[in-house]
Amino acid sequence: MQQILKRLELIKTSITLEDEEIIELQIIKIKAMDIDDSVADILKQLEQQHFSSAFKAIEAYINQNTGLVAYEDKELNALKLELKSLERQLQALVERKNDCDTELDDFNREYHANLGEIIHQVLQLRAQILQQQLLEKQLAFEKHKQAYDAQKENVSESKQKIAEQEALLDSLDDFSEEYDALYEACKALQEELNAQEEQLSEQRQKVKLAKSELEEDPVHEEYIEAQEESAQFEEEYAIIKADEDYELTPDELSALKLAYRKACKLCHPDIVSDELKDQAHEIMIELNAARKKKDLKRVTEILLALQSGTQFDVASDTIQDKTLLNLKISDIKQKIIVLNNEIDILEQNEEYQEIRNITDKPDYFVALNKGLQAEKDRLTQLLFTLTNPAESISDSEPLANPSSNKPEEDGYWSDEF
Repeated sequence: MQQILKRLELIKTSITLEDEEIIELQIIKIKAMDIDDSVADILKQLEQQHFSSAFKAIEAYINQNTGLVAYEDKELNALKLELKSLERQLQALVERKNDCDTELDDFNREYHANLGEIIHQVLQLRAQILQQQLLEKQLAFEKHKQAYDAQKENVSESKQKIAEQEALLDSLDDFSEEYDALYEACKALQEELNAQEEQLSEQRQKVKLAKSELEEDPVHEEYIEAQEESAQFEEEYAIIKADEDYELTPDELSALKLAYRKACKLCHPDIVSDELKDQAHEIMIELNAARKKKDLKRVTEILLALQSGTQFDVASDTIQDKTLLNLKISDIKQKIIVLNNEIDILEQNEEYQEIRNITDKPDYFVALNKGLQAEKDRLTQLLFTLTNPAESISDSEPLANPSSNKPEEDGYWSDEF
């Protein structure tokens, strides 16, 4: 009743101002309300442009029903109007950010569709090359360690021989000629052992140096990073290829955008009443997933369900407490600040700027593909050179796979070094 009386009062003022546009707008809004026969008759007179009789009927209706109008808290109404305005601002920012996200998602899908396979090949080649470069240092470490192990075995054998000779000496007469001969042989063995131990110490230092170079080699860290990058891209690429994506015409894309915006306005969690936030959040997750895949059918189904079912009440229409309204206003203002910051960061991002500046995407992807193909050829040549240093690559020769030479992970390190 209160809303109807206010709008009728506005119509009466508009008649005195001869502003037919405002009158037409208020007629539409009043028709959407629950009206009685008297109001319906007033609207009919207005539509027939019988403004004089309508003016008198409005005055009579207002006078008749003014006594029924409860006390109106103007501060409460002002807070509700402020909240409604902030909700509209927030919704506009949400739509703006969604547009940016959609633009990035669409480009990402096109990027992977056009370049995903060759990018994956380039990333794999880079990892294989780093692995091969690292393998050379691992093999150098192994070479030094094998020499160290062999020398260590020689030292052990010499010690064993000396121990055997000393045990034999203990069984002989200290003053016999046989003792003298065996004693001299033991001295010779000890001198040989000393030389072997000195060589063993030198070899140990070489192994330590080789181990240190291998552990501190930046190529090792680069190789780990290249492996992770390749695996991550492969996972993302597989997800994008597996996702069903819908090809839409320009008209269908416009319909998708409009349906999505309408659905957002009906159920966005930031503007619905608190008790319905969880339900609205679940609907928004499904709505966003359908929009991302350009599933016009599903977005339309969600919109129709929202329009035909119980719609979510927005906070500005349901909250009647001034303290709660002030809290909600503060909350929405903070959300607006956060969204503005997110949008600014997003729109100023170099990648986003570059995407916005692309005028011809087919030519853009062709140029990138050409550059990536050249990089792939270069890396293929480099990998072959590393794995086949004495040969030159030819079209008939297959690409060597250094992963078959992958070193054992265990047994490389020892506390000795």
